[in-house]
Amino acid sequence: MPNEYVHKCAHNAVENAIFIIGTMRSGTGFLGLRLNESSSIIGCPFELRRIWSNVGNVAIASDVQGTECPSLNQNNINQVPIPSLKHAFSEEIIKNIGSKPVNEKIRFLNKNPHLCNKINLVAALFPKAKFIWTIRSLDKVVCSLKNLFERPGMQQRGIQHVWPKTNGDKQARCFNVNKNALKSPQTGERVFPGGNIRYLAEYWLESNCSMMNFANQQADRILIVPQDKLFTETRRTTKKIESFLNLMDNSLLNLENKIEYDSIENWPSPLNLSEQNTLNDFMVQNAYELNRIQNLINKEYT
Repeated sequence: MPNEYVHKCAHNAVENAIFIIGTMRSGTGFLGLRLNESSSIIGCPFELRRIWSNVGNVAIASDVQGTECPSLNQNNINQVPIPSLKHAFSEEIIKNIGSKPVNEKIRFLNKNPHLCNKINLVAALFPKAKFIWTIRSLDKVVCSLKNLFERPGMQQRGIQHVWPKTNGDKQARCFNVNKNALKSPQTGERVFPGGNIRYLAEYWLESNCSMMNFANQQADRILIVPQDKLFTETRRTTKKIESFLNLMDNSLLNLENKIEYDSIENWPSPLNLSEQNTLNDFMVQNAYELNRIQNLINKEYT
């Protein structure tokens, strides 16, 4: 049974958490696995959606958890049983620490793309936390999401992803999930597989605008990590990560050897000509916000 010191270290690790947040298919999982190789970082299984939803009362939609993924901010903090949430995360650290040394420098790591539209709430819950914002190009995320939502396994299990309608408040949306599509399928251009890829692009834009707005407000707490920079300027990017997180063990030193860039980036687009035109039109219509995001990346990496 873990002693009092282990519990103290686990609690401290949660208070000094690291959150990797970005859209689905932006590289949160890859970077999370690499950071978990550090002796001072304790990465817990996948996204901990069960704890966020069932313990923390922070609704997250997925094929194994809830059905809705609403936008939440610091004004929703009273709905979260904070001690229970942090205790549950501490217990996950203790279960997953393995052979890593237990000390007061260890830190809790959670990668979770479903927190893009909740980042202000997470920042309020964990005022000492640091955030890594992973971002991948719009076209590649759209292609990858379309491919993900069309996988036979999703359809065989009766899983549909549904893009919710806006209520006019300009808050970032995330996909809802219909888990009963075999018996009660939903239809329409907002439903995937088979939906209009414009809504995949809207997801990318709203999620990254949410992250950008947070970065503009609390720049000292967040580091933007573009996937293409991580792959093509690996050592430069990892040095930024190490400096931002104050990592001292060179755990990212050999990251170049673990990147299979061709297998990740250079695969055929699943978009047909009509879908490519839809995406191009979207990019023209939203050029202002897309340029704001790109300017923020350029500011960090020039």
